Amino acid sequence: MNSKTPQASESPTFQARSSSEPITRYEEGLRLLQERQFKQASEIFNELLANYPDEKELNERVRVHLAVCDRHLHRASFEELNKEEHLFAGTLALNAGEPVTAIEHLHSVVAEDNTNDSALYMLAVAHALNNDAENALGYLQQAVRFNPENRLLALQDEDLESLLKDESNRVVLDEIGSTADVRQSET
Repeated sequence: MNSKTPQASESPTFQARSSSEPITRYEEGLRLLQERQFKQASEIFNELLANYPDEKELNERVRVHLAVCDRHLHRASFEELNKEEHLFAGTLALNAGEPVTAIEHLHSVVAEDNTNDSALYMLAVAHALNNDAENALGYLQQAVRFNPENRLLALQDEDLESLLKDESNRVVLDEIGSTADVRQSET
């Protein structure tokens, strides 16, 4: 987060046409931002955008500061999630077509539990959707090692179709599947 927090002495170079209220609210938002009260600052900045749409210079500055607030709020809320919540958020992101966001959440799950075959499988899908065949195959191999049923699931998964079109990837998956089947029958 290399975002620069505005200094207390920063004052807008714009002049609000209607009144001094937008300037006062803007300065209040800046103060809250400096105090790292990102939620409250964000509320003020959003209010300014909604209430003063014609203030072009004000809105340019407000959008910059709002982006800083949003980054900090997203990061804070992201870090507060537990493993199950990250898994759920990763699933939602995949379903929404956001593989990069899914990868972030699913990496958090695997960092805490590197045997979670559901997270590993979804990481394979997310990387496949992100056109990263190498990582997709690696995660898929791990998912199949921890749960051989994931092999059958992968063979039917439309999201992995492009990955499994490559015959060498199919061979690797088949080898892992047969190894996992042998391990499972030995137990």
